[in-house]
Amino acid sequence: MKPTLRILIAAMLIIGSCKNDDSKEVIPKKDETAIAIDGKQYPTVKIGTQLWTAVNYEGTGGVKYDQMADMENSGKLYTLNEAKTIKPPTGWRLPTKEDYLNLMNYVGKTSENSGGIYLQKEDALKFMATKTWFTKGINSLGFNAVSTGAYDGYFKQYDYSGRLAVFWTTSWAKSSDNTTNLPVCFSIYDHLSDDATYVLIHALQNESSRHAVRFIKN
Repeated sequence: MKPTLRILIAAMLIIGSCKNDDSKEVIPKKDETAIAIDGKQYPTVKIGTQLWTAVNYEGTGGVKYDQMADMENSGKLYTLNEAKTIKPPTGWRLPTKEDYLNLMNYVGKTSENSGGIYLQKEDALKFMATKTWFTKGINSLGFNAVSTGAYDGYFKQYDYSGRLAVFWTTSWAKSSDNTTNLPVCFSIYDHLSDDATYVLIHALQNESSRHAVRFIKN
């Protein structure tokens, strides 16, 4: 496993745990509009004051693995450079770290430690689709995060299907040793244990990795 991916998983594992949430699924209030990118329609959802695409992008480029074949709305996984070449409609763009932080603050109380900024399990479940995860999400926000796993570009290895969803941002941050600038990602991780915390975290990733892509409206 590449060091940056190890750092991501290790950072998630050090974050505190909480008890299982028995919340029932809530039908999200969807925004009825959709946007077209490269001829394909993508539904949108309003969460607080923000308008997001409600499924992963799956246009030109990117990769899709056999493990994702039966995942509804799984989209494709892209490198950061590939994600930056996608041209959404005027007024739409790739999100920043601050966009995701604002989203997290709307959903619940955020905490911060050496692993990053995160939400506890009961709030993380609100982002997670009701399918594709080992632990069923409730998707009450309509964000519909499916567990696409992650692709390590260095080892050319796909892993963590059913346990992880990672989304690119356009933000950068210093590495833990303060020597390198690395791109920041928004991640959801299922620990699988009974007392697990499901983490939404700003995790540093290598540019050669491949992750899901969402867009936000200005």
